[in-house]
Amino acid sequence: MREIVRYKTIYFSRYFGEFIFYSLLTVYLKDKGFSGTQVGAVLSFAPIILALSLPLWLMFDNGKSRKLLILTAVFLIIGLEFSLLFIKIFSVLAAIMVVYSVARAPLSSSLDSMTYVYCVENNQHYSGIRIYGSAGYIAAMLLGSYLYPILDYIWIAIISSAFMLFFLVLFLRSAPLIIDKSQPQKKDHDFKLLFRNKEFLVFLLIQTGLNALLNLNCSYDILYQQSRGMSTSMFGVTTFVRVTAEIIALSLLHKMKVPFRYLYLSVPFLILAQSVIYFFGAPVWSMFLVLISSGAASGILLYLGNRYISIIVRPRNITMANYTYVIAANLVMAICLFSGGVIMDIFNVQYIYLFSGIGFAVFSFFVMAFVHKDPVPKTD
Repeated sequence: MREIVRYKTIYFSRYFGEFIFYSLLTVYLKDKGFSGTQVGAVLSFAPIILALSLPLWLMFDNGKSRKLLILTAVFLIIGLEFSLLFIKIFSVLAAIMVVYSVARAPLSSSLDSMTYVYCVENNQHYSGIRIYGSAGYIAAMLLGSYLYPILDYIWIAIISSAFMLFFLVLFLRSAPLIIDKSQPQKKDHDFKLLFRNKEFLVFLLIQTGLNALLNLNCSYDILYQQSRGMSTSMFGVTTFVRVTAEIIALSLLHKMKVPFRYLYLSVPFLILAQSVIYFFGAPVWSMFLVLISSGAASGILLYLGNRYISIIVRPRNITMANYTYVIAANLVMAICLFSGGVIMDIFNVQYIYLFSGIGFAVFSFFVMAFVHKDPVPKTD
């Protein structure tokens, strides 16, 4: 198998395997009788624990140890997914979710860091690979939302496990990166150099905030749709619309050259439309229009997350920069998700979108204040 094809298949199988289970966990827990605050707390556990455990995972994310890291994570995830099916007490659920979040922590950051470096070393475009992750996510949503009302959740866990094992086999067979073979492990990262980089700090502020608010909108989307009388299977259709728009945006950006300032400015305005339509309870058909704009914004953020880091950060610091971004993004996301659960219990699920809409408006001013011109590429 050609290496580029292997990477594309790795992304598809990983996203399908992980999200066919995790994306439906919110509605599954609600159906089991847990409250909005409890669901919000559980959702917030994931990014908090993920962020706190990433510095530990970073110590092992290098060369051969990276494969052992992912091997351990995948087997933990499979075991914990089945454990979650039998939990009825919130304190036990919280404990399991802590360990589950620790296990999930290295999947995205380690795989993305490895892929960033692979793309730099082989003159490939990250967006051309990441699209297959989005395709896997779409397939997971469509199949998962279709199966959820007609099958026991254990079958979704079984399907998830099968794809996670397939992902693991492909990952273990991937070729070593050039940087892993050519540089001593202890000299790969320069923490002080990274945090003296003002462009990276601006990126961290804006990308983290926009990503957290986008995830807030997406995480409660299924519960909002249920409040509007839409079925669980319809969630698969709306997700298909949103992620298809994300894929199209990634494909276009792969071929176009647009100043980063304009791309960052477009994101809050594109997602703000979803917040407005959801909060005011506009007709259901209008939701599909704003999900297209939300998906396009997601694609832009995915593109910027890779492209911007690869320009403003030296190659030897890409892994650390990505881990730092994921840690910050998950801490902010945790605050947003927990706040969403509290807002849902006190007011209504639609008020979550009022909260996110205000946030997007604020970040549009941050972009105008701090992002002015395209950065000059950093080299070692």
